[in-house]
Amino acid sequence: MEHSEHGGRLQWFVSMTPKPQQRHRHTRCGRTYDPCKELKSEFLKRSFALCPVTGVDAGPMQIFLVFYFARPKSHYKKNKHELTKRAPPFHVSRPDVDNCSKLVMDALNGTYYRDDSQICELHAKKSYCEPGDEGVSVLIQKILV
Repeated sequence: MEHSEHGGRLQWFVSMTPKPQQRHRHTRCGRTYDPCKELKSEFLKRSFALCPVTGVDAGPMQIFLVFYFARPKSHYKKNKHELTKRAPPFHVSRPDVDNCSKLVMDALNGTYYRDDSQICELHAKKSYCEPGDEGVSVLIQKILV
């Protein structure tokens, strides 16, 4: 899906398996590092390729995130095209939606908005998709005052 941009609104889809933000780690030497640094960088690179921006916006913003996860094989009947009766309609297992949101917001910080403190509204959801369609749908919109 291509990106769309109009009226202070940016929307795009990044094809990659959604991952959660992990806690910072500490080395034996006492240094702290972010284990998700490469993942954030990859997400930002893919986002910028799909939806390039020229300036960082200021002011209140809202962000809508949908995380698409492939269903496990156990959700399908033997013919692989039909869901079993036990297959849950909602993705209620790990990773947590808030940790996935943190990773995306941290990755976009400084490029699509100055600081993630500008995000006044966050709408996030996890959903199942067909295998191969995993990814993250992002919509960032200015809040008009």
